[in-house]
Amino acid sequence: MESYVLEPCSTNMEYLHERRKVLETFLIDYTSPSGSQNHSLRVDASILDVDFDKKTYLIRFVLQPNGTLVNSQGQLRYDMVFSISPSQRKHTYHEGDDFMSFQVLFHYDDGNLIDYPFDRYTGSFQMEASVIVPAGIDSNATFPFSLSAETYKTVNQSQPVALSCRLEASLTSFSFEPTLHAHKRSLNLQIMTARSTTTLGFSIFMCLLMWALSLVMAMFGYQVLFHHRRVHVHDCMLGITMLFALPALRSAQPGIPDDFGCISDVLSFYWNMGIIALGSITILACWIARWDTREADKHQSTSSSHSEYPKMTCTQHIERVEP
Repeated sequence: MESYVLEPCSTNMEYLHERRKVLETFLIDYTSPSGSQNHSLRVDASILDVDFDKKTYLIRFVLQPNGTLVNSQGQLRYDMVFSISPSQRKHTYHEGDDFMSFQVLFHYDDGNLIDYPFDRYTGSFQMEASVIVPAGIDSNATFPFSLSAETYKTVNQSQPVALSCRLEASLTSFSFEPTLHAHKRSLNLQIMTARSTTTLGFSIFMCLLMWALSLVMAMFGYQVLFHHRRVHVHDCMLGITMLFALPALRSAQPGIPDDFGCISDVLSFYWNMGIIALGSITILACWIARWDTREADKHQSTSSSHSEYPKMTCTQHIERVEP
């Protein structure tokens, strides 16, 4: 008798693993309990871009009807209207159309760049969809529609469609915290956007780096002023170099506003510029005030004495010996 060992299919395991990773990337994966897969509209939303300067964010929508809303070729069986507010945009699809993706630009309701890197922005929008019930069908009838004497209507009617929503984002510089509020005929989505953990950590690191440089410069100035540490010419240029380096370090923070005055500037940049400027002025003032004329004369005499050394000449004498 032959024996067989059942092993899990590696292909299926890999597919489930990849599928699990994909699902984890969704910020929201909501399925309407009032709608079934036989008659519902799934909305796949993807955040493409965020601009805190203009307080806007761009979302791409892909609509996918299910069940009796489409025919065997995947085309609409009824006219449909999909609306988004507060942008007041309505997308009308007619019977036989294929769904295509579209993009909508939204504006944040609150948030300010002056709070960088701790700024947070909140925006919201509402989605709803409805199908146009053909004449001869009751607007209160359920999918799939059926013609009968009891449900006959002489004009077209509108009936809401249950919505399911999935939201994803692949922007590494931002973090998103969406909140979904499901209503009977619509979905209200609120998105709170902030700096990502990486961006926030790097910004704090740059602030600490500027503080470290300014404290080192302050300690150097303290030693020169109170402990009479000797200063050379190149030491006086150290603080001036730092003054030109700090604006570059500030600009290295990702997403920092061009205008000065944000929280990051108040916590580090302004103070660091002041400390380094005072340290540089202190070092220069001490170097000038402690200049000794006797040492300068001694240095000058030493240089002149080296220049008065007699010049050594070499004379070459060649004798020719005749054989």
